[in-house]
Amino acid sequence: MICDGSKILKLLKDTYKISYEDYVTLHVYNSTHDPFKTLIATVLSQNSTDKTAMKIFLELDREVGITPDKLATIDPDLLKKYLKKGGLYNNKTKYIIQISKVINALGPTLFKNLLENDTNEAKKFLTSLPGIGEKTADVVLLLYGSPLSFPVDTHIFRVSHRLGITRSRTYNQVSEKLKQLFPTSEYLAAHLLLIAHGRNTCKARKPLCGKCPIKSCCDYYITHLKE
Repeated sequence: MICDGSKILKLLKDTYKISYEDYVTLHVYNSTHDPFKTLIATVLSQNSTDKTAMKIFLELDREVGITPDKLATIDPDLLKKYLKKGGLYNNKTKYIIQISKVINALGPTLFKNLLENDTNEAKKFLTSLPGIGEKTADVVLLLYGSPLSFPVDTHIFRVSHRLGITRSRTYNQVSEKLKQLFPTSEYLAAHLLLIAHGRNTCKARKPLCGKCPIKSCCDYYITHLKE
């Protein structure tokens, strides 16, 4: 890789304007600072657009209430009625009820303390919950954890490989490389900017290398496309 993290961040910030309100998980975190609601918002965003997940979240919270005790005892058919607007609603119905039962038994205060005080144990706990993989866990821990995590999705994998940040296909190794590249205070911004870059420019099949703002930093561009 040719550039350091600060240069990559500057070039991406000059190109993409990120609004936290466009992301359901960040919107819920900023407006509630409730780790349970943030976790449920993250689950709702799986295989759904943020816009759709936001609508589901707001309607469910308004009409039912997104708390561990209420969702632990909700009728599955009622929950499914709300979730049908998004993807994988059958699985999400089961996951959300099961997650709510576990956190209701643990207690919301203990859940928040776990997230904020012991990231390693928190990640083990989160990934033990149904429907929660490493990326979903790391999104929550990016907001609440200490030290913070760096979530990696398919866009970030692709951009990281093309830039030459890492050749690894292992989630944890890519995440660690990104944590080393960017300052802790910029993890969230870097995460969102890399996703925006992957969605809009560094596309999987037809990357728009000619208009790429970080092509001067990119191993793929310099090796394969630069004349």
